[in-house]
Amino acid sequence: VKAMKNGAHVSITGTVDKVQNEREFVLRDSTGTIGVDIESEQSVVLKQGDNVTINGIIDKDLLGTDIDASKVVVNKNVAQALGDAIEGHTGLSLEGATTYTIG
Repeated sequence: VKAMKNGAHVSITGTVDKVQNEREFVLRDSTGTIGVDIESEQSVVLKQGDNVTINGIIDKDLLGTDIDASKVVVNKNVAQALGDAIEGHTGLSLEGATTYTIG
């Protein structure tokens, strides 16, 4: 990604390495890390370790290269999404809970 031209469109899947604030985070994939700025009005809650897919453009300036993301999707299975929703709404955590498949 860092070798791509300024303004190039990208779609990358990786892991949130570090959350800097509500609009900026560091993304890690098999090639290394890169900063991501969420440019859209999208509201997304990110945690370190989340698997995400971002769409955006390469932004190169004097300070380096990052990605201006127009879309960020957190890739979660149904159980993870439900647990996060319950915790966010009620404060109850499902961390450490055991899941069973019935069928």
